Amino acid sequence: MAVKCIALDLDGTTLINDRETTDKNIQAIKRAVNKGVHIVVASGRCFYSLPDFLKQLGCIEYAITSNGAAVYDYINEDCIMKFALPYSAVEKIFELTKDINVTYEAFIDGKGFAPSEYIADPAAFGVAQGYIDYIRKTREGTDDFRGLLCNNKNNIDSFDVIFSDKALFKTSFELFNKSIDGVYFTSSGSDRIEISSEKAGKHNGLEFVLKRIGVSPDETAAFGDADNDIDMLTYVKYGFAVANASESCLKAAPRTVAKNTQSGVAMGIEKLENDGLI
Repeated sequence: MAVKCIALDLDGTTLINDRETTDKNIQAIKRAVNKGVHIVVASGRCFYSLPDFLKQLGCIEYAITSNGAAVYDYINEDCIMKFALPYSAVEKIFELTKDINVTYEAFIDGKGFAPSEYIADPAAFGVAQGYIDYIRKTREGTDDFRGLLCNNKNNIDSFDVIFSDKALFKTSFELFNKSIDGVYFTSSGSDRIEISSEKAGKHNGLEFVLKRIGVSPDETAAFGDADNDIDMLTYVKYGFAVANASESCLKAAPRTVAKNTQSGVAMGIEKLENDGLI
């Protein structure tokens, strides 16, 4: 068996909405597990916002969360590796965005927090209609967002800046990269810049898990759809981008499968099976 581990991005890849996948994907994942393959989640989501169907699968061993800033033993809900975001970077982000129309999310010890006005009306800040319920269910609103961060300055997993203006997103991404050192910038969509420790990244989280289970990148497959998946898809031997992936992700990934809504993950697993790799 050549493939001993499969890492799955969630939103836009394994999921067809904010919480569900397809029956084909579930059956393919279960077939791989029955053949001894380790299944790992690799998401930009914080731990306590992961969808319930993962527990129902009963086969997820590890969860790489907040873009690799925190890795969990999924079964025991135990954080086994964490790289906290330096609070100085958060302060710098606030300074750089004080005069532009954005809002924020913060992830602290696996939980999501956001300003109350964002929770009240996510659409006003550019959140797509299909994800409004997800935001409200997985973020806790606060009237003192900065105070919350200050009180948890050593426990911040990651921090998002949310944009309703795509042009502003692009210029801000360039500005942040130029102005702030020692952090990891990425994005899962053109409405947000995701910021974490420079030691984060899905590839670093996956590297940690692979060493823990004794599997090499050459024995690993990964699936993704966004810019924050690129380092992971190029780190492993069998990297798959779903057809709905970002242009950068499609260009970087060695392989392409069907869209997330067309069971692209199942298609990729079937390819590996047909090639005798699982």
